[in-house]
Amino acid sequence: MERIESFNVCWIRCWRTNTDAVLMGGTELLNKIKVSTTPDVTWGIVSALEQLLVGTDVNSVSSVMLGTTHFTNALLEQKGLSPTAVVRLCLPALNYCPLVDWPSDLKSTIGGVTYMVSGGMSSTEERYHRLILVN
Repeated sequence: MERIESFNVCWIRCWRTNTDAVLMGGTELLNKIKVSTTPDVTWGIVSALEQLLVGTDVNSVSSVMLGTTHFTNALLEQKGLSPTAVVRLCLPALNYCPLVDWPSDLKSTIGGVTYMVSGGMSSTEERYHRLILVN
Protein backbone atom coordinates (compact mmCIF):
# COMPACT_ATOMS: atom_id res chain seq x y z
CA MET A 1 0.00 0.00 0.00
CA GLU A 2 1.34 3.43 -0.95
CA ARG A 3 2.02 5.77 1.95
CA ILE A 4 0.21 9.08 1.65
CA GLU A 5 2.13 12.05 3.01
CA SER A 6 0.13 14.35 5.26
CA PHE A 7 0.30 18.08 4.78
CA ASN A 8 -0.93 20.98 6.84
CA VAL A 9 -3.55 23.35 5.50
CA CYS A 10 -4.20 26.93 6.63
CA TRP A 11 -7.77 28.19 6.52
CA ILE A 12 -8.33 31.95 6.86
CA ARG A 13 -11.66 33.75 7.10
CA CYS A 14 -11.56 37.53 6.98
CA TRP A 15 -14.65 39.20 8.45
CA ARG A 16 -15.43 42.89 8.98
CA THR A 17 -14.08 42.95 12.55
CA ASN A 18 -11.92 39.85 13.00
CA THR A 19 -9.77 37.56 10.90
CA ASP A 20 -9.80 33.92 12.00
CA ALA A 21 -7.15 31.42 10.96
CA VAL A 22 -6.68 27.74 11.69
CA LEU A 23 -3.91 25.30 10.90
CA MET A 24 -5.13 21.78 10.23
CA GLY A 25 -3.09 18.62 9.98
CA GLY A 26 -5.60 16.35 8.28
CA THR A 27 -8.58 16.41 10.66
CA GLU A 28 -6.48 17.54 13.63
CA LEU A 29 -6.59 21.19 14.74
CA LEU A 30 -2.93 22.19 15.20
CA ASN A 31 -3.37 25.89 15.95
CA LYS A 32 -5.90 28.69 15.76
CA ILE A 33 -5.66 32.45 15.95
CA LYS A 34 -7.99 35.47 15.89
CA VAL A 35 -6.71 38.95 15.01
CA SER A 36 -8.48 42.23 14.37
CA THR A 37 -9.29 42.86 10.74
CA THR A 38 -7.22 45.80 9.55
CA PRO A 39 -8.19 48.57 7.09
CA ASP A 40 -5.54 47.11 4.77
CA VAL A 41 -6.98 43.60 4.56
CA THR A 42 -3.69 42.15 3.31
CA TRP A 43 -1.85 43.25 6.47
CA GLY A 44 -4.42 41.53 8.70
CA ILE A 45 -4.14 38.30 6.71
CA VAL A 46 -0.33 38.37 6.82
CA SER A 47 -0.43 39.06 10.57
CA ALA A 48 -2.78 36.13 11.17
CA LEU A 49 -0.60 33.80 9.08
CA GLU A 50 2.60 34.87 10.84
CA GLN A 51 1.08 34.25 14.27
CA LEU A 52 -0.58 31.02 13.19
CA LEU A 53 2.62 29.51 11.81
CA VAL A 54 4.95 30.28 14.75
CA GLY A 55 6.87 27.07 15.44
CA THR A 56 5.58 25.40 12.27
CA ASP A 57 7.75 24.29 9.37
CA VAL A 58 6.23 26.39 6.59
CA ASN A 59 7.33 23.75 4.08
CA SER A 60 4.78 21.42 5.66
CA VAL A 61 1.92 23.72 4.58
CA SER A 62 0.49 22.49 1.30
CA SER A 63 -2.15 25.17 0.80
CA VAL A 64 -3.74 28.29 2.19
CA MET A 65 -7.48 28.76 1.75
CA LEU A 66 -8.85 32.29 2.09
CA GLY A 67 -12.42 33.48 2.34
CA THR A 68 -13.41 37.11 2.69
CA THR A 69 -16.47 39.29 2.33
CA HIS A 70 -14.36 42.33 1.40
CA PHE A 71 -14.54 41.74 -2.34
CA THR A 72 -18.31 41.24 -2.24
CA ASN A 73 -18.79 44.28 0.00
CA ALA A 74 -16.63 46.44 -2.28
CA LEU A 75 -18.72 45.40 -5.28
CA LEU A 76 -22.02 46.00 -3.52
CA GLU A 77 -20.93 49.36 -2.07
CA GLN A 78 -18.93 50.31 -5.19
CA LYS A 79 -16.25 51.86 -2.95
CA GLY A 80 -12.51 51.67 -3.49
CA LEU A 81 -12.81 49.95 -6.86
CA SER A 82 -10.12 50.44 -9.48
CA PRO A 83 -10.47 49.93 -13.21
CA THR A 84 -10.31 46.16 -13.64
CA ALA A 85 -10.34 43.91 -16.68
CA VAL A 86 -12.48 40.78 -16.52
CA VAL A 87 -10.97 37.73 -18.23
CA ARG A 88 -13.30 34.81 -18.95
CA LEU A 89 -11.82 31.41 -19.80
CA CYS A 90 -14.51 30.17 -22.15
CA LEU A 91 -13.66 29.95 -25.82
CA PRO A 92 -14.94 28.39 -27.97
CA ALA A 93 -18.21 28.83 -26.01
CA LEU A 94 -19.79 32.20 -26.74
CA ASN A 95 -23.17 31.91 -25.03
CA TYR A 96 -22.59 34.73 -22.55
CA CYS A 97 -20.22 37.66 -22.62
CA PRO A 98 -18.44 38.64 -19.40
CA LEU A 99 -20.45 41.07 -17.24
CA VAL A 100 -23.66 40.21 -19.11
CA ASP A 101 -25.77 40.50 -15.95
CA TRP A 102 -23.79 43.16 -14.06
CA PRO A 103 -25.54 46.46 -13.30
CA SER A 104 -24.48 49.18 -15.76
CA ASP A 105 -23.24 51.51 -13.00
CA LEU A 106 -20.94 48.78 -11.64
CA LYS A 107 -19.64 48.00 -15.15
CA SER A 108 -18.90 51.69 -15.58
CA THR A 109 -17.13 51.90 -12.20
CA ILE A 110 -14.63 49.13 -13.03
CA GLY A 111 -14.23 50.22 -16.66
CA GLY A 112 -16.15 47.41 -18.32
CA VAL A 113 -13.10 46.01 -20.16
CA THR A 114 -13.56 42.31 -20.90
CA TYR A 115 -11.65 39.56 -22.65
CA MET A 116 -12.63 36.04 -23.63
CA VAL A 117 -9.79 33.56 -24.08
CA SER A 118 -9.44 29.89 -24.89
CA GLY A 119 -9.65 27.61 -21.88
CA GLY A 120 -12.00 26.40 -19.21
CA MET A 121 -14.58 23.65 -19.15
CA SER A 122 -18.17 23.25 -20.19
CA SER A 123 -20.91 22.57 -17.66
CA THR A 124 -20.52 18.90 -18.59
CA GLU A 125 -16.85 19.11 -17.51
CA GLU A 126 -15.63 18.81 -21.08
CA ARG A 127 -12.33 20.71 -21.29
CA TYR A 128 -12.26 23.26 -24.11
CA HIS A 129 -8.54 23.94 -24.15
CA ARG A 130 -5.77 23.59 -21.66
CA LEU A 131 -4.80 26.97 -20.23
CA ILE A 132 -1.10 27.63 -20.66
CA LEU A 133 0.40 30.33 -18.45
CA VAL A 134 3.50 32.08 -19.76
CA ASN A 135 5.77 34.15 -17.52
